[in-house]
Amino acid sequence: MSASSELLCVSCGTPCRPDDRFCSQCGRRDPTALSRPTRVSAVDADAITEVATRTGAHPGIGSDDVPLAPGTTFARRYRIERVVGEGGMGRVYKATDMAIDEAIAIKILSFSLGSNHGMLDQFKRELKLARRIRHRNVVASFHLGESQGRSYITQEYIDAENLSVLVERRGPLGQAEALGLIRQVLRGLKAAHELEIVHRDIKASNILVNKEGMAFVTDFGLATSVAQSGTGDLAGTPQYMAPELFSGGSATPSSDFYALGVLTYFLLTGKFPFPGKQLSDLYHAHAKLAPHTIPPRLAVAPQIHRLYERMLDKDPFGRPQLASEVLEVIEDVLAVDALASKSGRPIALVADRDPEVRSSAREILGSEGYEIEEVDTASQAVNLAFSHDPALVVLDSEVEGGQEIAISREISAAFADGILPQHGGLRFCRLLQNDPKLRRVPILVITSHRHPGLKPAFTLMGAAEVISKPFTREEFAAGAQRARGAALARAEEA
Repeated sequence: MSASSELLCVSCGTPCRPDDRFCSQCGRRDPTALSRPTRVSAVDADAITEVATRTGAHPGIGSDDVPLAPGTTFARRYRIERVVGEGGMGRVYKATDMAIDEAIAIKILSFSLGSNHGMLDQFKRELKLARRIRHRNVVASFHLGESQGRSYITQEYIDAENLSVLVERRGPLGQAEALGLIRQVLRGLKAAHELEIVHRDIKASNILVNKEGMAFVTDFGLATSVAQSGTGDLAGTPQYMAPELFSGGSATPSSDFYALGVLTYFLLTGKFPFPGKQLSDLYHAHAKLAPHTIPPRLAVAPQIHRLYERMLDKDPFGRPQLASEVLEVIEDVLAVDALASKSGRPIALVADRDPEVRSSAREILGSEGYEIEEVDTASQAVNLAFSHDPALVVLDSEVEGGQEIAISREISAAFADGILPQHGGLRFCRLLQNDPKLRRVPILVITSHRHPGLKPAFTLMGAAEVISKPFTREEFAAGAQRARGAALARAEEA
């Protein structure tokens, strides 16, 4: 089969013909996934092009390797809860360590690989290298054992999703969020590199992010020490592999930085910087083609454009050599962003779809030095308020997507006629009021209603001022000034 016609099994990476019904190595039905839609997502591209192998594709999970059922006790100690991941070497489960009644992750080598000494050695090497790294941005590994004919590793359980899933769900990330995550990955890599450990498989699906936005590097299955690298291995995920790794060259920290450059582009665009999904195409692209540039339309600092180009240099020595070099650039850009949003230009959050309100905010608040952030829905407003620390909020009383709140006795008293208009902005105000950091942010409510109980209701929920439409530019400016003054007075009283 020619290189141009080969397709890779989506489970184990073995070359297959387009008309193969089953993979000759792992037995997967429809191994090239041609029966599925041809559009390839970020997650699909990862699976199709993964090569987790030493001198050839490994067999992967066999068709007879049935997942452990929830509730099953494994190794007399671990109660299986559910499957959380699956790869060429086996499955990862969430389990309860019944000896200490705590959640853990347990990575179990595929039954079909139990007699493969090369795979066992690789499994042991993963634990040996991972256990040496003690850092908050690296998933901790604990124990290697064997039960029921299967080798397994126990690890720290992180209630999180990986970056492939996050980007698939939310779309590309902004500069600040993307760099904040890359910074955490770099801190974990720095700890590994200082121990002369190269990860060799940095990619979106190997970075976990929890609900607090903390990132964790996981899966050291292909990791190697610098001293042992360069033995002819073909190991990694081709979408992320540095050119030297395709030819079995030595893996160095600069190889990880190359993959980090690919990851940076993926986070900012949702795409990969090189075309192709077949191994031969990707090898040619990484070795010969210039990567796609970060689109100019994205608000990305010039320093990041230059850093991205350096990380994807074809020559390992043209890339950064130390994690601290990359961290320094990212820290500088994030510091400038923070300065601009917190002290250089205070943020005014405008949660109103009315063109008149937005125009007034841009003209009046912009002239006062505010950076204007405009959103359409209550959920967007909440997310931006908690991530950007606004100095002023301009809020539509009927903001779309705002949930109604239970009518308290105090709010009911404000409406003598017992009629409370549907105002989703009340819940937004209460959310900010319940946050110690945001409760002092002045909220200027804009409403088209003139019910006498409206202002008392919003005041009870923490709003500083309410003005009604239609209004003049002067009335808007005066309302914003009163809101700031009321919030200041309330803070002094507190």
